[in-house]
Amino acid sequence: MDKVIVGVSGGVDSAVACRILMEEGYEPIGATLFTTSDENRIGETGDAEKVCSDLGIRHVILDCRDEFRDKVIAPFAAKYRSGLTPNPCTGCNADLKWNELMKAAEDFGASFVATGHYARTALLENGRFAIRRGAEDARDQSYMLCRLTQEEIAMTIFPLGGMTKAEVRAKAESLGISVAHKADSQEICFVPDGGHAEFIEAFDGMPSVPGNFVDENGSVLGRHKGLLHYTVGQRKRLGIALGRRVFVSELRPETNEVVLCDGDAVYTESFMINDLRFMGSPELSAGDSAEGRVFVRYGKKGAAARLEVMEGGLAKVSCLEPIRAAAPGQDAVLYKGEVIIASGRII
Repeated sequence: MDKVIVGVSGGVDSAVACRILMEEGYEPIGATLFTTSDENRIGETGDAEKVCSDLGIRHVILDCRDEFRDKVIAPFAAKYRSGLTPNPCTGCNADLKWNELMKAAEDFGASFVATGHYARTALLENGRFAIRRGAEDARDQSYMLCRLTQEEIAMTIFPLGGMTKAEVRAKAESLGISVAHKADSQEICFVPDGGHAEFIEAFDGMPSVPGNFVDENGSVLGRHKGLLHYTVGQRKRLGIALGRRVFVSELRPETNEVVLCDGDAVYTESFMINDLRFMGSPELSAGDSAEGRVFVRYGKKGAAARLEVMEGGLAKVSCLEPIRAAAPGQDAVLYKGEVIIASGRII
């Protein structure tokens, strides 16, 4: 019986993932990443411990507080300070979570790791492993896994990849799993109520610095609360009334300005990326290209696009239709059909 290290958060998805693995003949070991503080330990790990106890499987806590601070929170705060819009989940999965799960697999003699993500894996005809979209478009989480390596994908099982959320909750209820109706977790696990600006101010001890809202020509329109409070494409909660709908089109940290525009200027037909990662596609060299559909944010609409690799580790993404809010700092993920072939960070 193969052992599997399962990332268990205490939610319904990871609980059902464990149960499915048991039904398929695996021996799951629940592993919970402990990322906050001693005061929060029971709140962070309590449901996970109970789920594993109810399922009759072993549960271990992986203390990665220092690594989480250094590899996830600190880069998140620094990037926001520099006018970027980072996605901490893609970085956490690649730089922390899978590292910890795979180390645990080695320590406990497990052959695989697993999570409750709504995604699938694929072994392609070219011999490459890739992340494949989940069966339910509305729940697909493949975008968040765009930076995983070949070794990590080859060792990973996604038991929920072919299921819908409704099916997962129904299975949990039929099995009497205690967290069957537990609410889904928030988008960024370490930021309460989506207040990332306030979180960053508390984390690094620096208040936001107010500055000017300007139009695309540099004319001052009003005052903003600080760059931390805004992101490219934002329309709501701007704190300025101009008598018309306006959007954030650019953040300028060098002058502490937030550029506002009418809606059309938020769309672009091309942008540059760096930190290239090749997944379903073999690594491409300068002058090579790939085509597919690019997504620039989790859960948003993508666009048909062509990726052209350039010198210096850069690539240009050209869209066949304008794409909205390609914010610097976000991941651009290129799919061929249902599988991820490449990704990079928008610059």
